[in-house]
Amino acid sequence: MYPDMATLQGDTEVPNAALRLLQSPAAPIVLLDLLEATSSGLATAEIAPKLHKIGAMLPNAPLFELLLHDFGKPIVATSGNISHAPLVYDDTTAIKDLSDIADLILTHNRPVVVPQDDSVVALRASGATVVIRRARGLAPSLIQTGLKMPNFTALALGAEMKSTFTLAHLGNVNISQYLGDLSGFDVQERYKLVLSHLTGLFQATPAAVIGDLHPGYFTTQLGQELAEQWQVPWVTVQHHKAHFAAVLAENNLLGTDEPVLGVVWDGTGLGEDGQIWGGEFFKYHYQSLPQHRFTRYAHFDYFPVLLGDKMALEPRLSALAVGGALRLRSVPNQLRSVPNQLGSVPNRLGSVTNQDSTATEWLKEKFTDKEWQLYCKIPAISPIKTASVGRIFDAVASLLGCADKVSYEGEAAMLLEDKARSYARQHGYNITGDYCHDVVLPNNIHTQKLFQNIIQDLNIGYDKSYIAFKFHWSLVKIIAAVADNCNVKKIAFSGGVFQNTLLLDLITEQLSPNYQLYFHQQLSPNDENISFGQWAYALATDQF
Repeated sequence: MYPDMATLQGDTEVPNAALRLLQSPAAPIVLLDLLEATSSGLATAEIAPKLHKIGAMLPNAPLFELLLHDFGKPIVATSGNISHAPLVYDDTTAIKDLSDIADLILTHNRPVVVPQDDSVVALRASGATVVIRRARGLAPSLIQTGLKMPNFTALALGAEMKSTFTLAHLGNVNISQYLGDLSGFDVQERYKLVLSHLTGLFQATPAAVIGDLHPGYFTTQLGQELAEQWQVPWVTVQHHKAHFAAVLAENNLLGTDEPVLGVVWDGTGLGEDGQIWGGEFFKYHYQSLPQHRFTRYAHFDYFPVLLGDKMALEPRLSALAVGGALRLRSVPNQLRSVPNQLGSVPNRLGSVTNQDSTATEWLKEKFTDKEWQLYCKIPAISPIKTASVGRIFDAVASLLGCADKVSYEGEAAMLLEDKARSYARQHGYNITGDYCHDVVLPNNIHTQKLFQNIIQDLNIGYDKSYIAFKFHWSLVKIIAAVADNCNVKKIAFSGGVFQNTLLLDLITEQLSPNYQLYFHQQLSPNDENISFGQWAYALATDQF
């Protein structure tokens, strides 16, 4: 949190779009590029290790204004809670729960009725906003979509991570603020508190309750209880179809005459076949029968889920799952040279041979001998598979040395994006070739072949920032190829992967001349939009 704009501009680039957001009534946290030399003395290497961005905000309350004015420098402002616990918003709980980690507690005589996190937004090159977290200043709020609204009260309970709920009542759609990860009891209680507050405010008793397919989600279990309590229908919606329905509804496309390709990429979500989806291409056609309007057209090939939730915390496991069994073709005698615009020469050409090489040489060093012996046996016996592009980002990040283990969600993908940006800062969006050779098949994307092509560039010795950018570039080419295969001109995007603003900018630059592109406007592409999408899917498939 910076005391004023002048101090902030001494540390970061603040384009006009960011300036307007920072000084708006919502006053969110805005992700900004750091200058090469910062003037405030802020410990940027400790705050955002290996990244060239920070989240910055200006004082949004009179108390903060007074404190920052007197201090005169930026401070690290973080939520008043311990890890995995909800925000503390009353003095008694603060003194009880936070005294062990806070040297001082400053109380206030203005009570908080409903707690909210700070909103977080990112900016695309065009100045368009990407909502990362929709909370203080932005929610709860109505979503105005232009849709024909049924006079029917429905409650959609969302997903497990980045939870929200949606209350459709009296012709309006009300979406809650971000409520966090519902794996913890205290967060679950906070979710129920906010839900009770909003339904009580409107005196609304839903005539239907909607939730996710996953039987283990807290929201699923709560939804079933509420549906039974109110004696109303319980409707389930597949996670990624909810993502797709959300972006369709937000762009008023549920009644469109033309088919729409939905690109839904994220970390995890239970699929209708019992596997973990996350690299999905759907086709929406309003003219079809309601039960056939959303079809899964294509997806990334499955690869094993290793060690359950641990896989998301250790990108090296994703790399092993995708590439552990690969054997690469011989490197050609006549090696490709790096395109002239790269301005550099590969730094490992001396190590290239014509012998067969496997992914092993890039992966084994990431594990102890004992781990390697054990983990290499798991892929063949793992009953659960995934198509997650989020995990593919993790795999590539590990392969390129960004991170083998992470300390926060999305860290590996952010580091990989940052590495790709370092190439773009030097060379722009100029690149020759892609990793799509033999990758895009009629109804699936050959995940291992994509990984194999990346490893081949590593063996040749290309700079890793070039490979990171080429990976992003290739994802755009994959989208275009699938769109051509299914003969659509409208493409809509949702899922946490599309918080990556470099990927969004490449999509817009490369695809907008030939396709109509649709992104989230008011909602985040991540799981915060799931509750709205659950309601929109039920609406679009005539379940009301």
